[in-house]
Amino acid sequence: MNIVWLASYPKSGNTWLRFFLYAYLYGEIENSNDIARRIPDIHKIRDLDLNADGTVFMKTHGFCGSHHRYIKNTIGAIYIVRHPRDVLLSSLNYCRMEDDSGFSDKEFADEFIENLGVLKWKKVGMGAWVENVNSWQSGMKKSVAYRCRAG
Repeated sequence: MNIVWLASYPKSGNTWLRFFLYAYLYGEIENSNDIARRIPDIHKIRDLDLNADGTVFMKTHGFCGSHHRYIKNTIGAIYIVRHPRDVLLSSLNYCRMEDDSGFSDKEFADEFIENLGVLKWKKVGMGAWVENVNSWQSGMKKSVAYRCRAG
């Protein structure tokens, strides 16, 4: 199985891209389970049949690197870069929906700026915004360079 990653820092438009790609490739969307089945989220699946034929698009927010699940099956990536200001605002709204523990907009923004991203996402391996972006830029350059030397 070959994987083309749909990669991004959280709240950068990855879900929107999955809906767009699904509609383009497969037609009308009946429900979000269709998308999860055809364009899975690595953070929500347990196992993948790596012996299956073909290519699959897969969502990730993780760093690009040797520790990334299934990275050896990578044939490419589409990386979504969203302005950090917009990521901050989208993250604020998302975190409020998830846990309204009474933090102010200013407190959230200050923490986001201090940590260069959302602290809880940093702790689970998604890194800071710039670290995530840079990992995919450098990781794909190395991957392409390796393939060019090998092939």
